[in-house]
Amino acid sequence: TNARHNNLEFKCKSCGLHQTTSLNHATTKRCIQCDPVGSKPQIEIDRYVRSLGFCTSMCDRKPIAPYEIDIYLQEKNFGIEFNGLYFHSENFKNKEYHAFKSAECNKNGIQLIHIFEDEWNHKSEICQSIISHKLGKSSFKIAARKCTIKHVDRSIRKEFFNSTHIDGDVKSSYCLGLFTDDNILVACLSLRKPSHRKYEGFLEIARFSSLLNTSVMGGLGKLSNAAFDLCKTIPDCKGLMTYVDTRLGNGHGYVSAGFSKIGETGNRFWWTAGHERIDRFKIRANKEEGLTEQEVADSLGVVKIWGCPNLIFEKRILAVQ
Repeated sequence: TNARHNNLEFKCKSCGLHQTTSLNHATTKRCIQCDPVGSKPQIEIDRYVRSLGFCTSMCDRKPIAPYEIDIYLQEKNFGIEFNGLYFHSENFKNKEYHAFKSAECNKNGIQLIHIFEDEWNHKSEICQSIISHKLGKSSFKIAARKCTIKHVDRSIRKEFFNSTHIDGDVKSSYCLGLFTDDNILVACLSLRKPSHRKYEGFLEIARFSSLLNTSVMGGLGKLSNAAFDLCKTIPDCKGLMTYVDTRLGNGHGYVSAGFSKIGETGNRFWWTAGHERIDRFKIRANKEEGLTEQEVADSLGVVKIWGCPNLIFEKRILAVQ
């Protein structure tokens, strides 16, 4: 009957795990903790979250029914989507799929983050640090007011962001860091010229991150204030702007630091052949050979994989009347 397809909550007699599934599926007597289903990385992420002391439910269709959240923490109103590169590419998921999931969660007061397969495969420590920070479980905590701001050189900047930021390092014009009394770099912020002409005259916060498993309380505020003061020393500089990827954050930290939301981009995308994501700017139309972007992509055997929108924030230097 149709009732056999309705979602119900079950508790495993062996491990005590609560999971939401249909009566029809429950007749298999499978517990996703004792007898896991889903991809190996998804199971690994779930076990990591549980190691932090939280109860989880996998493949849960109850919070945003009839849609599914891969890993859900009811006590924290927090969810994680694991996006495999093959089945989450444009061949199977349209450009709105991931953004729609985030929007549905947001409507229901749930914070949802997305982790792509290549990130978990190659940057699992960064992914774990992001998750633990979101859940208030960072191993170390330090107040930014106890740290000293210093300029950071190129080699240290590159090493720091490649080991702490999910998107790695990018070229920048300036870099500021927070250092402890024993000269340990615990948070870093880099600045560059924006690529979009619309923001000409601003400095863009290109990267901000903290040392892995470390919560630097007030770090973004202190570094962005220092960056804003730097802007004031640059002739004709209009202030700061930045992008926040909504698959990982909501920008509340920038609002607290005095920034204003001024817009939102379309959904981000990358290219993939199923093993890793390729930056969208690396595959372009070839005018010399008369090939469109799609024809170049087809020749390389790659397809698009979509993410979520970026929020755009600015902190403008007010003109003196």
